[in-house]
Amino acid sequence: LNPALILVGSWLEILLATITVSAGVFLVAGGLQGYLPGLGFLDRTGFTGTAGRSLLCLGGGLVALPGLEAIGIALTDAQLLIAGSLAAFAGCFLSRNSAPLHPAV
Repeated sequence: LNPALILVGSWLEILLATITVSAGVFLVAGGLQGYLPGLGFLDRTGFTGTAGRSLLCLGGGLVALPGLEAIGIALTDAQLLIAGSLAAFAGCFLSRNSAPLHPAV
């Protein structure tokens, strides 16, 4: 795992690990709650909405992972960050309801 998460390393490594994990936790929480600040409610119903929120949680988990070398999967942190970001973006796109809340009169 990443020693910077337990404050072992340079201050830059610790800061980068903290920001990355915080972003991942933010995405997972948004997927579970169905709301992301700045984006709004993820309120699409049906299979598409559920799949989108699940992708958002999966993407957040991939962003927050410090690495998979301990279990024998050779993926770098950059690969996890890119895969997680793409999954989270797709999840937001699928979960966001495009219909306005209040129709124009």
